[in-house]
Amino acid sequence: MLKLNKTFSLIKKRKDFIEISKSDLKWVCPAFIMQIKKRDDDQNRIGFTVSKKASKRAVDRNRIKRRLRSLAKDNLNENVKSGLDIVFIGRKMTLDIDYEEMIKSIKHCLKRLDLSK
Repeated sequence: MLKLNKTFSLIKKRKDFIEISKSDLKWVCPAFIMQIKKRDDDQNRIGFTVSKKASKRAVDRNRIKRRLRSLAKDNLNENVKSGLDIVFIGRKMTLDIDYEEMIKSIKHCLKRLDLSK
């Protein structure tokens, strides 16, 4: 279970992931894709997904999810406005790219999309 700040809850239903994917707010970088949808309330939710396209091996897909969870835990707690649904989609490069590069990407994304506090 992801232990983010209590302002985040996990997105688990496929319907919610599809709804968020239809949103216009999206950030693509080599390590991950970040999809964002604004909510009517102040609750934040977060979800993680990795398809077989990223890796055929479940071990690798789980490792990608763990890296993305760690990235979210380290960088989203205090830095994000409230009332957002955020979905991270893992890519092949997530396994190989340096963690510091991923941190730079997420901070740049938050600043660029005007989502940081």
